[in-house]
Amino acid sequence: MGLITIRGQVASQPLVITNEQYALVILMVKTDEGCKEIYSQYCIPSIGRCFAKKFVKTKFSSIALSAIGDSIEASIWSDTGEIYHFVNETQNRA
Repeated sequence: MGLITIRGQVASQPLVITNEQYALVILMVKTDEGCKEIYSQYCIPSIGRCFAKKFVKTKFSSIALSAIGDSIEASIWSDTGEIYHFVNETQNRA
């Protein structure tokens, strides 16, 4: 288990799955080695006034608002594909 860095283009619209406690965002990235499926999971805070502030301008929103063709760079855990760090170079979002 270690971190690896991948660079590539978003190959599919991000998929966001939610339940009462978690949100999961999955992204397909086309790299020189082929397509890789990467993901990030977030704990959803209890709903209140600050609910939106928990997601706006975060790693979650940067991944979820990525579009097909965007150039990205991500550090992921090699054994799971879970995203540790994510940068959307096309949208200048980290």
